[in-house]
Amino acid sequence: MKYYACRIAIEPTTLTEDTVYQAFVNQDNKSIRVRRIQLQLDSADAGGSGNSVYGMKRIKGLPTNGTVLGVTKYNTQNEDSLMTVVRNQAGLTMTGVTQLEYFWEGSIPSKTGGSPTSIQFDNSEGFILAPNEGLAFFADNIVISGSSMRGFMEWVEE
Repeated sequence: MKYYACRIAIEPTTLTEDTVYQAFVNQDNKSIRVRRIQLQLDSADAGGSGNSVYGMKRIKGLPTNGTVLGVTKYNTQNEDSLMTVVRNQAGLTMTGVTQLEYFWEGSIPSKTGGSPTSIQFDNSEGFILAPNEGLAFFADNIVISGSSMRGFMEWVEE
């Protein structure tokens, strides 16, 4: 078993609903198990009155028009991960990517101070991503300028 992780760092510049900002896609010919996702949602828009709603959904295919992020190996002697992670704060291009129904959403009210909202997914059995499947983090509603989603995702490859 080989363990890997990558950061989630979303500060959107495009604020419209259904914009996908970051995606993790299994480029292997075997399944990958997502074991842990830790997120913090924050909003710092100087006391506005709206909410930012972010979501997570399964996708099939690799989005384009994004920066490929580096993946951390828990054991530096392992080969590189077969998970591709892409991000674009203005939105990834989803042409040719099948987007399935979302299964998680989180909301953060606008505020001038205070603590972020923390969300944790932890499953020792893992959330299975078949070959060419992935997870996408997106705006599940219009999001507010100054909002963000930060954290990390950890997975296991056999």
